[in-house]
Amino acid sequence: FEQALDRLSCAFNGQPILPLAFQYIPGMAASPDWRLRHGALAAIAASAEGVTRVLAAELGRVVKLVTAAFADPHPRVRHAACQCLGQLCTDLEDAVQAAYPAEVFGALLRTLGAPEPRVHAHAAAALINVCEGVTREALLPYLDALVDALLKLLEDGPGAKRYVQEQAVTTLAMVADASEGAFAAHYARIMPLLMNVLRNATGDVGEHRKLRWKAMECAGLIAIAVGRDKFRPDAAAFVELLMQIQKI
Repeated sequence: FEQALDRLSCAFNGQPILPLAFQYIPGMAASPDWRLRHGALAAIAASAEGVTRVLAAELGRVVKLVTAAFADPHPRVRHAACQCLGQLCTDLEDAVQAAYPAEVFGALLRTLGAPEPRVHAHAAAALINVCEGVTREALLPYLDALVDALLKLLEDGPGAKRYVQEQAVTTLAMVADASEGAFAAHYARIMPLLMNVLRNATGDVGEHRKLRWKAMECAGLIAIAVGRDKFRPDAAAFVELLMQIQKI
């Protein structure tokens, strides 16, 4: 169904797919059955690419419906809300981020603290889509809260999920890239953590391998974002760690 809806939406450029779909989507979103609420979000996400022009006129209504789902009691619905919002931010380029930054960042920030690892990891993944089209000015009011929430996901305590940490590192890189020089205020908190991940790479390279290469990428993007003067004190140690890793 999702594939068919995607293809039809692209083929018809949104007409008459969106009006027909929204005869059902609001009712599904309000259903007591979590599967129907999940289906409503999946339908919006699947049709977004093909209905961008039509959807722009109803953007406020759609964003309100999707962000309301972030408070849903069922984790699969909240997971679908993350997917849907991320898809909207990609398919509508920067329209969602420009018009509704408080709604977008507010919903995702709350969900980064969700108790379910797969839900808060998917919220972090959706932030990548958001940051790809957000302006620096729109991001800055939420930068501190985003960094705090993502660093919390990086904590390596009992029960920590490796895929959550990997996603948090990837999202931090994108946040650093989007915020540019403003990320320098968080450099001293984050770069030592990344360097420590790379330092541990001199031991076994098993289950931590993906986290390590993501840490390399993140450190490089942060270095670009904060500038050479800020990065210079760590540059030699960073290069030395990369050379050690290359020999493993």
